[in-house]
Amino acid sequence: MTEETRAIEVCRRYVEAQELVKCLTRKIGNALRQCPQWEDVGDDGVHSNNHLRRALQSSRYVVDWDGETQVDYASADTMNKRLAECPHCLAAYDLIQQRKEARQVFGRAKAMITRIGRSK
Repeated sequence: MTEETRAIEVCRRYVEAQELVKCLTRKIGNALRQCPQWEDVGDDGVHSNNHLRRALQSSRYVVDWDGETQVDYASADTMNKRLAECPHCLAAYDLIQQRKEARQVFGRAKAMITRIGRSK
């Protein structure tokens, strides 16, 4: 593969990953707006206390002395129960997980573009 072909392929991956992140972000917003507890942004700039927000607030992470993140499983169970209360918030949570992966792909493509640009 020539350098030009490689550069074009990396740019294609970059654009695809960028579009996927945007698409997933829109889908997350649409799913959350379908939650029965959804309200428009209040004066404090925070959306209503929807199921997803409450579920995420109930999950805690404990960091042990080695610096490794450990999940508090009791809180994870509480989070799963709260997410199960609303299929829309559960869908939003799943989309958020997909977006995390898409952002990683996007970041790798961006780093590759930077390496290609610095190679000469």
